[in-house]
Amino acid sequence: FLAFISCNTLSCSLSFILYLLSLKTWTRYNKIIPPNISEIIERNPELLNFKLDHMDLISNFAMPVIAKNQILFQKYKKRFEANNVEIRPIIVGDITKQPFFCKYCFVNNNCPEAHFIHQNGFYFANNPELTKKEVILLCNLLKP
Repeated sequence: FLAFISCNTLSCSLSFILYLLSLKTWTRYNKIIPPNISEIIERNPELLNFKLDHMDLISNFAMPVIAKNQILFQKYKKRFEANNVEIRPIIVGDITKQPFFCKYCFVNNNCPEAHFIHQNGFYFANNPELTKKEVILLCNLLKP
């Protein structure tokens, strides 16, 4: 029983120390995060805007981009790939198109909004290690 208590205490102590260290990093990260990336997206008529005006702080680690149609999606996808910026599909996208869903769910669901995001969306990394040069590149890639 005492061994369990000491292990649990050690685990809690370690977790608390890690929490304190990450809190310092979090504060530093929030000072570094470039607001201009989301502002560029807001001003681009070819991309869908996210309603972020209710938020005091935006601290995402992945920046989603959703083009207004497939042609524009391909345009931005090619820009990012040509500049060796890794992009990935919006997580999950249209779940009804995922293999496991098709295999185990026998209901034919029509989700046009999810399909639209699945076809026209991607995200790229947004992290505190981005240099000013990288932020400028991302902003330029997102301009119309």
